[in-house]
Amino acid sequence: MEDRKEMNQEKVSSVKNVVSFVKKVNFFQILILLVIVVVVFFAYKYKGELIVATVNGKPITRIELMKELEKQGAKQALDSIIVQRLIAEKAKNENIEISNEDVATEIKNIKEMLTAQGLELEQALTAQGMTMETLITQIRLQKELEKMVSGDINITDEQITEYITANAESLASITNEDEKKAAAKKTLISQQSSSLIGPFIEKLKTDAKINYLKSY
Repeated sequence: MEDRKEMNQEKVSSVKNVVSFVKKVNFFQILILLVIVVVVFFAYKYKGELIVATVNGKPITRIELMKELEKQGAKQALDSIIVQRLIAEKAKNENIEISNEDVATEIKNIKEMLTAQGLELEQALTAQGMTMETLITQIRLQKELEKMVSGDINITDEQITEYITANAESLASITNEDEKKAAAKKTLISQQSSSLIGPFIEKLKTDAKINYLKSY
């Protein structure tokens, strides 16, 4: 009698173990199924973020694209970021600020120049693969650099006279002599500024502590 009772208890215990195991298996199956559903859902919803194109049904992933871009232009892009950081740091140390009005004026000048050529600013930006935000950033950087090198610019009256003589035809529309000198001086300042910016940037890089953690 006791043996039969023990056997029944063992059977009950065994059945309970089986039921418990089945429940665990079902739980993990359901969990795995849910994970798969979630992954498929997000993969479909954000497929443009994961897959950027397909070729004959075979996907090109964003990771592949980024790796290729890294190989093609990583060094140039990295150097650009480094230079931007150095210019921003230098501008901050020298309390150089470019106002929104300065940026707006420059954008207006660019628009007028493009309009004279029969172009729109938006068209020009698209053609260059740029956005308005990128343009504004470049304008700020350029003007910061111009202010940084302005102390080394020196335009003499002799240079102004020589420029007016050499460019008499292009300045013919300006009849006022003072305005003509002002226009000549502005151009000469721009030219001299441009010639100083390159060496100035190289000096910024030379003086900075730049550690390249990856070679490109």
